[in-house]
Amino acid sequence: MEKLEHDLKNYKANSIKESIRRGFDDIGYHFLAAGDANNALKAFNSSRDYAEGLKEQAHMLSNRLKACVYLQHFPNPNQLQENMRDIEAGLERISAGLVKDAKLKDAKEKEGGIVAGPSVVATDSQLDRSWNLIKACMALYQMSAGEYTKAADLFVSLNPESCDFPDVIVGRDIAQYGALCALARYDRQTLKEKVLSNKGFKSFLETAPEVRRMVEKFYTSQFGEFLGSFNEHRNQLMLDLLLAPHVDGLLAQTRTHGMIEFFRCYDSVKLEDMSREFCYTPAELHEELVKLILSGRLPARIDSLNQNLNRDTPDVFMESALKVKQNVDQLKIDLHVAILRSNLARHGFSIRGKDDRGEIFL
Repeated sequence: MEKLEHDLKNYKANSIKESIRRGFDDIGYHFLAAGDANNALKAFNSSRDYAEGLKEQAHMLSNRLKACVYLQHFPNPNQLQENMRDIEAGLERISAGLVKDAKLKDAKEKEGGIVAGPSVVATDSQLDRSWNLIKACMALYQMSAGEYTKAADLFVSLNPESCDFPDVIVGRDIAQYGALCALARYDRQTLKEKVLSNKGFKSFLETAPEVRRMVEKFYTSQFGEFLGSFNEHRNQLMLDLLLAPHVDGLLAQTRTHGMIEFFRCYDSVKLEDMSREFCYTPAELHEELVKLILSGRLPARIDSLNQNLNRDTPDVFMESALKVKQNVDQLKIDLHVAILRSNLARHGFSIRGKDDRGEIFL
């Protein structure tokens, strides 16, 4: 530690920003290796003033977020998200510039009579790795805050070729966290597009085949088998320090989401079949259905006599009758006004007034 502090003093004496930034990073890495994430975060924060380029800013933010993951606490989350958006905007500008240069190069080659394949847009591997680490850490923050949709969006967007962070998160963890968050919030179409058909995320799912099977069972409406598989692996999931506080909540939200998807294809379902499919007692199922109906998420009615759940379809006849009545009432008013105006004009009365625009009419 003394050597690192001595080197940092020399860097400051030479006033070389890049060297100073690396000096703070080395001190932060030393604290992380010693298990002192709090002082590591302070060291990484100190390097913020010396990170000038986009690559250095991304590296600095990834180090800060890594320390936050070790602490399991994210101070100033709004500032972290703002920094993440700034880096994302910078990456988009760089990507747009690289694509434009590649197209210009292809056009020049064609004009010169050179036949070549499309140019490959080069990317900085270290910058890409830092960006993926930032997204992984922010996904962990969103999951810890209960923002499962945002967490799932970040997890499924990770690039498996640039996700080598064994000290923070591994591919199996990404598969578990991303799949469980997606099951709790994504609808069927989104689940297929972003999880099952996502080539990048499928690489992560290959490291956790039991998770992939659970996603497939949920997508194919095998809810009973899905819940059985989830309960089989529940103890294993509870051993994960980051996931354990959310296991029960994710299961409850996924089961509720499954009930909505299950009823979507039916006009009437027996409560006994639903309780068996979703592993509920009749009383628990009734309570859950009442919550969904009152919240407006499930357009249905409970038939307690026949023990059925019936779709609450709108009464088309009553809606049409109400519209007809409203039109008839308005017609009566218009006819009364027209007759009154005609009688007044017949007897020589002239009425002057102003309409809504302030114009005088007779």
